[in-house]
Amino acid sequence: MIVVPLFRSFKQPIVMLLAFPPALAGVVGLLYFTGTPLSIQALMGAIMVVGITVSYGNLLVDRINKLRAEGMPLEEALTQGAKQRLRPIIMTALTTVLGLLPTALGFGGSSINEPLALAVIGGTAMAALLTLYVVPAGYRLFSKSESELR
Repeated sequence: MIVVPLFRSFKQPIVMLLAFPPALAGVVGLLYFTGTPLSIQALMGAIMVVGITVSYGNLLVDRINKLRAEGMPLEEALTQGAKQRLRPIIMTALTTVLGLLPTALGFGGSSINEPLALAVIGGTAMAALLTLYVVPAGYRLFSKSESELR
C-alpha cells in the first residue's frame, strides 16, 4: 500500500507483486533440490527474496510507465522496458547469487546460514529470469487496450 500513492494506482503494485510467485517457486525448488529442510533461516531468506523481487518489479513497471508517458504504444513500451531493465536486473541477481555462494556452500563455518543463502539464491535466480516475462504480461493483462494502467 505504500507504493499506491507513488504510482497513483492500485493495480500497478499488484503487477509488481506478480513477480513473487515465481521467486517463491525458486526458493522452494532449490531447497527441495538440495534436500534442505524448511527452517527459520530459510524463511528469513524467503522474506529477503520478497524485497529483492519487488524491487525488480518496481524497476520494470517504472520504466514501462516512463516509456508510456513519452507516448510509446503499450506493446512497444512493454518490450522496450523489459529490454532496458534486463541488464540491471541480471547484474543485481548475479551479485546477490555470487555473494551468497560461499555461504550456500558452507565455507568458513557458515553452515548455519546455508538455508538462508540457498533460499535467497533460488528465489533471486528465478525472479531475475521470470520477472522480465511475468511483470509485462501482468501489466498488459491489467491495462485496458491502449489506455493507461490506473
